[in-house]
Formats: sequence, C-alpha cells, structure tokens
Amino acid sequence: MLLTWLAATIGLMVGITFLFYKAEQPPTNQAVSNGAKAVVDITSKNVGTISVDSEQTTEFNLSNSGVKPLKVLKISSSCNCTFGQFIYEGKESAEYGMHAPSGYLGEIAPGKNAKIRMIYRPKIMPVYGAVTRDLYITTNDPINPKLTFSMSAKVE
Repeated sequence: MLLTWLAATIGLMVGITFLFYKAEQPPTNQAVSNGAKAVVDITSKNVGTISVDSEQTTEFNLSNSGVKPLKVLKISSSCNCTFGQFIYEGKESAEYGMHAPSGYLGEIAPGKNAKIRMIYRPKIMPVYGAVTRDLYITTNDPINPKLTFSMSAKVE
C-alpha cells in the first residue's frame, strides 16, 4: 500500500515538473517560422552636418518576410525632439515620440514593405556637436519584437 502511494506521488511530481518545463520553453522553430518576421536593411544613418534650426528627416525600410501579418504595435523615441511615422500603402500615421508614444498602428502583409520615417527637430532640445537619436518600434515578431533605428548628425 505504501509502495503504491509512493509511486503515485513520484509520478504526479514528475508530471507536474514536465508541465512547468514545457510551459517555460521558447517558441519552437515551427511556431517561429509560421509567424511574422521583421526585416530591415539598415538601422542607422548619418545625415551629416545640420543647423540647429533645421528639421532632418530620413526613412528606413521595414519588410515582413513571414507568413502572417507583421503588426506595428508601438513607436516611441529617445528624445522629445525626435518623432516617428509608420507609412504603409501610401498612408502615413501621425507623428509619435518620447512623450507621445503610439498605440497599435497597423499591419504589414506577408511579403510587403513599409517605411519608418524618423524626424529630428534639434531646436526643440538644442544640443550642439555630435548627436545620435533613436526611434523604437515594437512588433509582433517573436524573434525580434523591438527594433531600434538611429540618426546621427553634427548639429551647428
């Protein structure tokens, strides 16, 4: 009787351990390959020397090489002087930044491309010399959910 109870208890503990172990595992290759996949060609640009009174804009390509829609969940920035926009199929989102981050912005269909526009307005937070500003994009890509785009300049 004691042996049966001991065997049942050990079996139960092994089963519970197995369930918790499986729950903590990262997505399988199959799950990842069946999802959205964010692809960027470049993530930083140096725009050279600019005036503190100017506005500098640059764009980055964002593609979806997955089999499900790539959702753009959030845009925010590293500084109050830096803003981002999501551009897809001719439609431009509003500008979003550090103190005004976006919510859900839309989806990029599998095999399609979008643009991320980065806008830097140095006179909002005047800094002179070498400057780098970042734009953060959050997606539903299970491997690469957070993307960072950077713009560097020498501000005079």
